[in-house]
Amino acid sequence: MLHLEKHINDLLYLYDCVIVPGLGGFVANKQNAELNEKTGVFSPPCRKIGFNKSLSHNDGLLIKHIANAEGISYEECYNKLTKHISILKFQLGKGESIEIGSAGELKNDAMGNTLFIPSQEESFSTDSFGLTTFHFNTLAQLKEQKEPTRRLVRRTLNAKSTRQIAASAALIIGFLLVTPDFGNQTQQSNFTGMFPKMEQTTIVKNVEVAEKREVTNEEITNPIEAEPVTIAETVPVTVKNRYFIIAGSFKVEQPARVFLGKLKHKGIQNAEIISSNGRFRVSLEGFMDKQTAIDALNNYRETNGYRSAWLLSQK
Repeated sequence: MLHLEKHINDLLYLYDCVIVPGLGGFVANKQNAELNEKTGVFSPPCRKIGFNKSLSHNDGLLIKHIANAEGISYEECYNKLTKHISILKFQLGKGESIEIGSAGELKNDAMGNTLFIPSQEESFSTDSFGLTTFHFNTLAQLKEQKEPTRRLVRRTLNAKSTRQIAASAALIIGFLLVTPDFGNQTQQSNFTGMFPKMEQTTIVKNVEVAEKREVTNEEITNPIEAEPVTIAETVPVTVKNRYFIIAGSFKVEQPARVFLGKLKHKGIQNAEIISSNGRFRVSLEGFMDKQTAIDALNNYRETNGYRSAWLLSQK
C-alpha cells in the first residue's frame, strides 16, 4: 500500500515543487515571519503550500522517492501510483475529501474543479522547525481586563391602584382645607388662603367619602393591584446560510481562529468558522442562493487573490 500523503509531505520539506502524475503539483512558497500588533498574533517563517492542477506531468521525483522508500522497482511503483491516482479521482468525483497529510486536503467544489485547502498547521520549513503560531494579549486587551466590569441592574416598580392614589390625594387636600375647631369658630388654617373658598359642608363630605373609601371592607378583602406591564421583546429572525466560500481548513480550532483574525484584519468582516466533519473551516462569506455564492466565489478567486477558495454546501 502506497502512503502517498506521507511521501508528499516528506518531499515538501526538501523541494519547492512535488508533482503527482495525473493529479497536479504541490508548490511551496516561502513566507517571512509576521507580527500583528493589533490582533496579537505572531506567525513564524514558513512555506505556504499551494496546488496547481496543470502541473500533472511525470518528472520522476515522486516515483523515485517512493520506489526507494518502499524497496520496489521504478516500473512497479509507477503502475501502483497510476492505480492509486485513479482511485483518488473517483473519490473526488463522489464529493469526498482527500487528506494530504498535514499539508491540507483536496476537494472538488460545486462546479467540479479540484481545489486544495491548505491546513497551515505545518511550516514545511527547516528554519522554523518546532515553532508555531501563537496569540498574545495586546496593550489594549490588557487595559480592558483591568477596567472594572459594569453590571446593569433592573428595578421593577409596582404600579399602585388608581383608586388608592385618588383616595390618598383627597385625604391630603381635605386636611389642608378643613378648619380646625379649637373653641373659636372663626379661626381658620393659614393654608385656606391658598385655595378657592369652598363650603364647609362640601369639604367635610369629601373627607368623609375619602375616609370611607379608605377603610371599605371590600378594598381590604379584595385589594386592587395594577397588573404588571408586559413589554414585548423583539427577537431578530436569523436567516441560515447554506453555501459558504471556504478559504482554509484546519484539524484543530486554534489555527482556525488565528486565520480568522487575519481575515478580519484584512477587512473581511463576514468571515466565520464552520465546524463540520471533524474540521474547522474558515468561511469568507455565506449565502442562501447557490448562484449568488458561485458568482461571489469567482470574484474572490479573480479579484481578491483567493485562488484556492472553494464552495461548501450545507443543508
